[in-house]
This record gives sequence, structure tokens and C-alpha cells, in this order.
Amino acid sequence: MKKTLCVLVALIIPFASVAFSGYASNSTPSASSSKKSDEIATVASKDEVVYATLDFNGEAIEAYVVNILDVEEKGNFTDYGTYSSVENLTTTDALTAKNGAVEGWAEAGKFYYQGNMNHPKLPWIIDITYTLNGNPITADNLAGKSGELAINIKTSKAPNIDSAFYENYILQISVTLSTQNCSNIECKGATIANAGTDKLINITCLPNKDSDNTVKADVKDFTMTGIGINGVPYNMEIDMPDTSEMTGGF
Repeated sequence: MKKTLCVLVALIIPFASVAFSGYASNSTPSASSSKKSDEIATVASKDEVVYATLDFNGEAIEAYVVNILDVEEKGNFTDYGTYSSVENLTTTDALTAKNGAVEGWAEAGKFYYQGNMNHPKLPWIIDITYTLNGNPITADNLAGKSGELAINIKTSKAPNIDSAFYENYILQISVTLSTQNCSNIECKGATIANAGTDKLINITCLPNKDSDNTVKADVKDFTMTGIGINGVPYNMEIDMPDTSEMTGGF
């Protein structure tokens, strides 16, 4: 039976409106016209969380932003961000996205919408490589293999992106391995915890530093569920960068 290795590498970056007004633009939500009525929404604040899907080797494939508007008074709103498409996550009302502006109607309360990006630019270079018995191997050839496995994960600053992300965000990397087919699991400097039959290897990469970590294990008939990477602000009082470079050109 042919086995499939499932490695979903997901990067999650939260942004708080207190320090940051827009992931795709440094403009705050404002009033707009709407077909529903002439009412203008009052938006008190905005939060954003960026979700990116990476390939086996850490290259960004796609990304989307979940925008969270805190609406004090219902009405029409205009938010800013350059997306390939947008989705209303709160109601069935349609949203319009054109020339970097997203327009729609929101009731009072939390309003969620998703902005999709085709060619995301991330603040870090994430490089993931694999060896089996000391020999390089591609991730898609690892499924069902046995031997001494090493997964090397390197992170460094991406060029042409504001350095404030690299300098002020902690990267939390989580690797999940099953003890049913992995043993002698180790990773220098990481925290390893039990979760049922799984081992959770948690790696912390400090701000303003490159990282180089290797997860090692003896594997038999290898399969793997995934790798998760969270970007967390180290200090919420920092002045956040202009992030338009990260989403420009979509």
C-alpha cells in the first residue's frame, strides 16, 4: 500500500489594532456608500490574523487574512487591503473589493471577513530540509520509509520586507510526530511534550535572530501530520511596520 506523507506547514501571524492599523494597508476602516442604506458604520478597532500555507520546504503557497472589525454602529464600511478575492465570514451579504478597497455592510458587533492572497510575501525565509540515514531526501519520498530521520528547520529575515517583523516577533514552531512510528525523538533546545500517542516538539525562535533547529527520530513506516509556525509579537508596544510591501502586487 502506498503511503502519503501529509505535511501541512502553516504560518499564523496575528496583528492587534492597538499597534497596527492594517496588514495590507496602513489605513483604518472608514465610511463608504452602500446599496443597503445611507447609514455609516462606526468601526472602533480592527484586528487581523494572517494564515499562510507553505509547501514541504517552507515556501509560501497561499495566504489569507481574517479581518475582524469591531463595529459600534451598523452601516456601510470601507476597509483597505489588496486581495485577489474576499469572503464575508459573518453574513451572506456580498462584499466588493476594488483598487485596494473592500466595501460592505456590517451590523453592530464583531464583523469578520477573509481576504485571499495569491502570491504572499512573508517576513521570514523558512527553509525545511530532510535527511534519512544521513542522505538528503525530498519530503514526498519520505512516506513509508524507515531509518534515522532528521528534519532541519531554518529561519532568517526575508529581504525587501520591513525588518520590524523579524526584529519584534517570536516564531513558535511545532512539529508533531507519532510515537507509533517514531522513537528516540530529540531536538536540541526544544520543549518536547506528550499528547496522547504523539510527541509535540515546540521550538521558540527569538526576535532579531536567525534560527537553525533539527528534529531527529528513528522512524519506521514513516508518516507525519504537520508542522505549525506561529508568529507572536514579542512586545505589543512596538511601532508596527507598513505592511503594504507584503501584499503589494496581488
